[in-house]
Amino acid sequence: MIWKIQDISIRLRVLALVSAPTGGTVLLLGGCASLDPAANMQAASTLVADRSEHNTNWDAPWNEPSTMWNGGMPLSSDVAVGVALQNNRAIRRQVEQIVAARAEYVQAHLLPNPVVNVAIGFPTDGMGGEPLTVSLVQQLAALWRRPDAIDEAEAQLHATILSVSDEALRLVASVRQTHAAVVYAEQAVAIQRENIELLGQAVELLDARLSVGEASQLDVNRTALDLHVAQVLLEDRSATLQRIKRELLALLGRADASTTWTTNGIVSFENVFANETDEQRYIELAQMQRLDVAAALATVDARAAAVQFQETGRFPDVRGGMGYQQNFSSRSGVFPSAAMTVPIFDDNSARITTAESQYRQSIIEADRVLQNAVAETRSAWINARSQWRVISSFEQDIVALAESNHLLAQDAFNAGESDLTVLLEAQRQLNDLRLELSDRRAAAATYFIELERAVGGSFKQQSSPTSITGFESERIDSQTWQQEEPQ
Repeated sequence: MIWKIQDISIRLRVLALVSAPTGGTVLLLGGCASLDPAANMQAASTLVADRSEHNTNWDAPWNEPSTMWNGGMPLSSDVAVGVALQNNRAIRRQVEQIVAARAEYVQAHLLPNPVVNVAIGFPTDGMGGEPLTVSLVQQLAALWRRPDAIDEAEAQLHATILSVSDEALRLVASVRQTHAAVVYAEQAVAIQRENIELLGQAVELLDARLSVGEASQLDVNRTALDLHVAQVLLEDRSATLQRIKRELLALLGRADASTTWTTNGIVSFENVFANETDEQRYIELAQMQRLDVAAALATVDARAAAVQFQETGRFPDVRGGMGYQQNFSSRSGVFPSAAMTVPIFDDNSARITTAESQYRQSIIEADRVLQNAVAETRSAWINARSQWRVISSFEQDIVALAESNHLLAQDAFNAGESDLTVLLEAQRQLNDLRLELSDRRAAAATYFIELERAVGGSFKQQSSPTSITGFESERIDSQTWQQEEPQ
């Protein structure tokens, strides 16, 4: 199943989710819309909250540490996400782009300021009289170019809201993945320390047996070697844990915070493979819900409006005004005036061609973003499904069998039916498998969270931000997103 765009043609408009909160009042001539971006910021926050189930706290200062976490208490995934949304510098900088886009939208409503010319004459022949000229000139071409300028700015505002929301959802996913990595790294360190403790006890026991001739030096050396290797691996695991903690702190906007804290030990993600599901369902979710796709469509709308704006540039630039003039004889008069550029050398064709090219580029880019969304979803889906199957086999077959072998070895050793080396080998194998299972669970968490992000931030179907409509014009025919079955 292939999704593509046909014809280079329509104005696309993102509806519902971001079109309502424009705020302010627009005057017919001067053009006045509120600069307050609160409604647009709330639209972005709502998009994020609906998908991630986390409040953004974007009304809180970005440079004041969130009160959700004091830097010492056990850190949960939900708290980590809340702190990151408030204090992560990258996302808070991008949120400011909504303010700028709102200002551009307001600016598009404004007409150029009128120009006042004043001239006073001073006679040089000694005669009386003081000539005076006053004129007021207003550019009129902006009146018919203004609607397209507003359309372009509004579409760009929508694209900005959607892009910022998409980046926030990416941040949410990154924080959840990194938090999960810390949880499993903590578990791995605990398993490795337990292994070292057991090996240390085994070395002491073998030394005692060696002294009475019940064990060989080879047995002692082999166990001591395992102990040294385990200690090195513990150092490596501990360094990995500290590195991931620092990565998480950077995402939280607390890069300088201490790493003495621990997590709450809980990793939460939805196992969508508990009931077998089809890959196509997730592809359809991504096509419907992805905010970067919706942002790309809004950009297409902006580029279409830019074409229309440049088309109106073919018309002459007209200025109208009113003047008052008084001559040396103190005679005065009022003079209506008009001025018009004659498009002999520049008929705006070059700018129109540029705008049309940018419009076609935006359509191609929108299709590229859609293709990328589908590719990311399919990749995350196959990775998550594969890791889930491996983990299921590990838990039900491999680790369960290793635990059974360890118990059998323990019983045989206690009964004097086998020596300590058999028990140590069973213990080592069990710990190795527990470590591998912890690593695979960490990978699975990463893949499941990535799959949820790839489909738009939630496995629950959301209202579509990519709902679109078109309009007809003399220049632009028709443009639709269509589904084409492969031949």
